[in-house]
Amino acid sequence: MRKILFLSIPLALSGCDSNIDCNDPTIISKVKDAVISGFSMAEPVFAGSFLSNKETSFEITSKEPQVLNGVQQCNFLFKIRPPVASASEIYNTKPIPVDVSKDNDSLVIDTHDNITKKVYDIIKSHNITERNDGEPTKYQQKLIEESKEKEKEKLEKERIEKENQEKLERERKIAQENYEKEAEKKRESSISKIKSINSGDYKLTSINDIVFFYSAKKLPNLTDEQYLQYFSPAYTNERDIFKKDEMKDAELERVKLTFDKMKATEGLSIMYPISSIGYSNKNYFGMNNGETHSYAMSDNDPSRKLIDGFDLSNNTIDLSKTRYSSFCKIENDSPENDIVIDSPGRVDLSVKNKNKLSSCILDLNNRENAREVYEQLSKSDAGYNSTKIAFILDLYTDGVLENDGLRTYISNFELRLKDKGNQEKTYTTKK
Repeated sequence: MRKILFLSIPLALSGCDSNIDCNDPTIISKVKDAVISGFSMAEPVFAGSFLSNKETSFEITSKEPQVLNGVQQCNFLFKIRPPVASASEIYNTKPIPVDVSKDNDSLVIDTHDNITKKVYDIIKSHNITERNDGEPTKYQQKLIEESKEKEKEKLEKERIEKENQEKLERERKIAQENYEKEAEKKRESSISKIKSINSGDYKLTSINDIVFFYSAKKLPNLTDEQYLQYFSPAYTNERDIFKKDEMKDAELERVKLTFDKMKATEGLSIMYPISSIGYSNKNYFGMNNGETHSYAMSDNDPSRKLIDGFDLSNNTIDLSKTRYSSFCKIENDSPENDIVIDSPGRVDLSVKNKNKLSSCILDLNNRENAREVYEQLSKSDAGYNSTKIAFILDLYTDGVLENDGLRTYISNFELRLKDKGNQEKTYTTKK
């Protein structure tokens, strides 16, 4: 009897649902749907990007089933091969347990929600991983080849761009070297010319002329509209379309004539005065505040600054010992000593240290003159007769573009004084 009893135990076990095929398409389909749902909950970006893509390879396989409490449990592994340019394979390291059974030959599978929850828990507990060392799918291989081709094209494009950039840089460097050689030749010519310019040839220069001169050197080719837009305020500010149309030809002719004149001009000899507008609202040259704004000049009283440079032993004013010392050349040719005299019309008059050609010693000739100059500067500094004093820089610009401005030379300094009878005395720097 005992033998029969022991034999009945395995017979009873073999009579359960362990004969259900875990790879039944119905079961596999339900597990796949649950895996998609689990990823959608746990990793929505991944699910949206890949699991809905028809090119994603999705494989569900079962491990050896188990029987628990008389119910068969299938254990599933998934492999997801997303459509990427690598042999990427995402899989679970912990199986998905799914209960299956039969009821009167009908297949009974665990609910979708239960399986989804199990997938979600597996993902959130980091029981999934990725590998990239396997064989890629056909579609992955296609993407890998396309990626390699794109990378090849990119590298080729970068190579060509680099070669073109290097070529442009070489050409730019050569052009710059040639420009600098020509500029240096012109500098030598300009210095020679400056030596022949008389002090009286330096004139008050309008900002308009400086802007035209600069533009003629920098912008040689302009359209008619650009000529009018840049150089005809009357045209651009006119709101009446009929008047604007009627003045167009005349304004264009005027602007072009001035522009052509400046193109042909070798250089500008600029008298740049530093002079205060006093109580009379006039400066040394009889100009009011509005008029001074049209010319290259500085509204400033130079008296105090000049007094600081008095040298009684030589009857001179040493500008290098005043707050005008930046106008003076220094021996080590330091680039920090390059200056911008002014920016009339936003055009820099740029002076490099080597182009400060003048001595910085104002010669007052004798002690009597030195005393008179000192007394007049002292009175001006105290607020009297400031309009009777002008400190003048004689500047020459040769039209070479430098530091995005006009290359400029300081050729001479002058101190002009008027006495009570408006008689003028002029003192210049020593040659």
